[in-house]
Amino acid sequence: MKKVNLKELQEKAKAGENLSESDFRGCDLRGVQLPGAKLDGSNFRYANLEKANLKGASIKNANLRHAVLRHADLRNADLTGSDLSYADMRGALVVGTVFKNAKLFSVKGVSNKVFFRASTLEKLIEEDRAEFRGEELFLKKEGRGYKLIEALRFLEIVEGSDEKGYLGKVKPVNELKSEGCEVMPGSVICGETVYSVEEGFLGIPSTEAQAEEKEEKEEASDVQMLVEYFLRMDGSKS
Repeated sequence: MKKVNLKELQEKAKAGENLSESDFRGCDLRGVQLPGAKLDGSNFRYANLEKANLKGASIKNANLRHAVLRHADLRNADLTGSDLSYADMRGALVVGTVFKNAKLFSVKGVSNKVFFRASTLEKLIEEDRAEFRGEELFLKKEGRGYKLIEALRFLEIVEGSDEKGYLGKVKPVNELKSEGCEVMPGSVICGETVYSVEEGFLGIPSTEAQAEEKEEKEEASDVQMLVEYFLRMDGSKS
C-alpha cells in the first residue's frame, strides 16, 4: 500500500487548496483529517480511509471502488456520481451524506433504505416534491419509489444501557413489538432500557421491496411444498 505524507495533505486541505483529480490509488489514508476538502474526480481505488474525517467534503464523481471507509466520518459529504462499488463502509457516519447518482453495488455497511421523518414526509408532499402512487411514495425529482414501513430512529438513552445496540439505528415498529419492546410516543422501553426516539417511516426502494416480497413468496412456496410432500407420504403409509 502506497504511503502518503498525511501532514502535508492535511495542511493543503486546511489552506483551501483544491485537491480534485488527485491520485490516491492504493494509498494508506487511515485517520486522515480532510473535513470540507475539495476532492472531486479523485481516484481512491483500493485506498484505506478507515476513520478518515471527510465531513462536508466534496467527493463528486470520484472513484472509490474497493476503498476501505470503515468508521469514516462522511457526514454532509457530497458523493454525487461517485463509484463506491465494493467499498467497505461498515460503521461509517453518513448522516446528511449525498449519494445522488452514486454507484453503490455490493457496498458493505450501506443500505439503500431511507428514513423519512414524519415532518419531512409531510413537507415533501406539501411542496409537491413527492406523491403517493398506490402504496408507494414517489420522489419526483429523484424518480424513485419507496415502500414505507412505520419505523423509529433511536436518538439517545434516557435510562439503562444500550445492550441491544439500538442507539443511532432505525428499527421498524412491528419488529420492536415482536421483540417485546414497549413503544410509546417519543420513547421505547426495551427491558430495563428507555430510549428517546424519533417517529417516521423506513423507505425501502421499490426494486428492493419487490425482491424481498419475491423471496418471501418463494420461501412460503417451499414450505407449502414440504407440507404437501409429508401429507402425501403419510397418506401412502395409511
